[in-house]
This record gives sequence, structure tokens and C-alpha cells, in this order.
Amino acid sequence: MRGVRHGKRVHRSSDQTGSAPVAALAMASGPEPMTALRDVARLSPDEAVEVSGWVVRALLAATLGNAGRGRRQSGNGPPS
Repeated sequence: MRGVRHGKRVHRSSDQTGSAPVAALAMASGPEPMTALRDVARLSPDEAVEVSGWVVRALLAATLGNAGRGRRQSGNGPPS
């Protein structure tokens, strides 16, 4: 990844490990994913926000090393 745009600044990272979570969060947040959730998945605005929040929390948990360690807690699954 060359850089991640935050407002008017582009933060560059040569560390692929460090840039992957930033890229994943960029892909999971913002207007494009919300449009896909609303138009393609046919979710209500509240459902789209809930799913988007779940995705971001799951990405953060994986980044912080909590995913896959048997720490599954209730409420960690995707919204139904």
C-alpha cells in the first residue's frame, strides 16, 4: 500500500503489517461500504450502521490479537 489518505494528508507506511489494518479500516468505513450495505444488502440505515460497527470491531480485535485465541464472548458475532 502506498499511503492512506486522512483528510488532506497521506500517511505512508512501508511496513505491510502495519498498513494492512489501516487499509482494512479504510475499506470498511465511509460512504462506499454504507452504500453497499443499503443498496446491495438492502439493510435499513440502523442495520447498516450496526453491521459497519461490527466489522470495525472485528477488524480491531483481529489487529489487537484477540481473534482466534478462544476469547469468544457473547455479542462478538455478526449482527443478525
